[in-house]
Amino acid sequence: MLARRPPHCAVLLDHVPRRVGATGRQAVSAPGLGRRGFLFAAGAALSVGASAPAPAAAGTPVFDVRGHGAVGDGAADDTRAIQATIDATPSGAGVVSFPPGVYRITAPLNVIDAAAYGHRQGIRILGSAGGASGAALGCEIVWDGPADEPMWRLWSRDCVLSHLALRVRSGRRCLAAIDVDQAPDRQTACTNNTFEHLFITKATGAMRYGVRIGARGVTNVEMMGFDTCYFGNIDEACVFIASRTGQSKAHRFYKCGFSFAPFGIFHETGSFVTFGCAFGYHTDAAVRLGSITDYIAINESDSEGCARFLKTGGGSRASWAVKINGARLALNGLAADGRFIDFTDGGPLILENVLFGDVPNSQFRIRAHAAEPGSMLLALGNVFPNDGPFDLTGRCRLIALGNRGFDGSGRPVPLDDEVSASADAEGRLTLSTVGSISATRTKARNLRGTVRVAETAASATVRFETPETDARYFVSAVVADIIGQPATGARRVAVTGKSPAGFTVMLEEAPGRGSAVEVDWILVR
Repeated sequence: MLARRPPHCAVLLDHVPRRVGATGRQAVSAPGLGRRGFLFAAGAALSVGASAPAPAAAGTPVFDVRGHGAVGDGAADDTRAIQATIDATPSGAGVVSFPPGVYRITAPLNVIDAAAYGHRQGIRILGSAGGASGAALGCEIVWDGPADEPMWRLWSRDCVLSHLALRVRSGRRCLAAIDVDQAPDRQTACTNNTFEHLFITKATGAMRYGVRIGARGVTNVEMMGFDTCYFGNIDEACVFIASRTGQSKAHRFYKCGFSFAPFGIFHETGSFVTFGCAFGYHTDAAVRLGSITDYIAINESDSEGCARFLKTGGGSRASWAVKINGARLALNGLAADGRFIDFTDGGPLILENVLFGDVPNSQFRIRAHAAEPGSMLLALGNVFPNDGPFDLTGRCRLIALGNRGFDGSGRPVPLDDEVSASADAEGRLTLSTVGSISATRTKARNLRGTVRVAETAASATVRFETPETDARYFVSAVVADIIGQPATGARRVAVTGKSPAGFTVMLEEAPGRGSAVEVDWILVR
């Protein structure tokens, strides 16, 4: 045991080839990613210069893994020495320090908050100085153990893991670089762990997940923070939020990079927020959402090469919002069906200040579907690559304000609703009139109309004077007038049964005897 401060060195990984560019800085290729992946990581605004771990506070005991026998030469098995260092570190105040080196492990490293493991919690595990891109990380941990085990079991709380590169040796396979969960006895929550300046890749081996969160937990596995971490070249998902309890929530990703995996973030339930993250070359989707049981926000993102940016797995009819705000999302790699966003049976989907692609793209679509009334796609101040981006089905409604698209000739056109709003008798804000939706795409015939739904009827059918060529049109419908005292559900309207001949206006509830509602509709093609 060495009670001293950990070394702060900006040492390049010995196995990483290096070259000196025209600027005099050292440029490197991250193992297993290739030039394209490394450039994407650098483009994600991740730090590539020296970034030293925060020093331990005065009086904090620091335990150097070499003091317990770790060698760090990439050949010796350092598993027992590292675990002994962790076991010797007091909870709540201790620091485990890794000097520069390559540490080979053959079994998972355990930080577990349970009696059988010494109730390890509140431990800081610090590698050596460097940025998350791997350009200057001086401490690397290499998996050389059995298949389908994680490199780290962080089944605890209030811990910090920082400034480490985690990869898999050729011919080996691991479940995840880090498995975050409750302790086996499930007596304590797993919460408030922090991950900083980590570089996670399978390299030449195999890695199912970069980080897996809450696969076994029955209660809170929440509030994980990721700061300047890079995940690249992962077999299934860079981050897998696996909990199905709804208690894996409030995770934060700040300035992280996700690339070269089927999924960037794969979510089963719970919530998370991203800030300034980059997603690249995901063959399925950058973000996949399962059951939406809390607020989800994706802020200030970049993406390129993704088949889809967002998709949902269905199964959720909750009213929690999903928001994508302030993003530049390239469309190279767009899926063959054109659905860059495929959102089903969730709460409101809010798109705000997003640039979808740099050039016109006629295949691009945003699909939103809802089986129940009240679901909404709200598009504010976006730039779309064509003039018909919205593909709404079921009972999902659209509100679009301040958007722009491009017509078939590449000319910019507005894609807006012009609406006025009023409060109903119960104080809820409702749309009362519709002026226009995308003037360039609104047809001269069937431009607009009004239909009355009265008394015990809950629907009315609209028939076109001239049939449409197909059913790929959009209809916006809102309650424009109220007669009598209709039932509350009669003020909520949806459009169903679209066909070339017409469509059906459906109320959630019949108005009732002596009452009726008039519904204004407008067709957009």
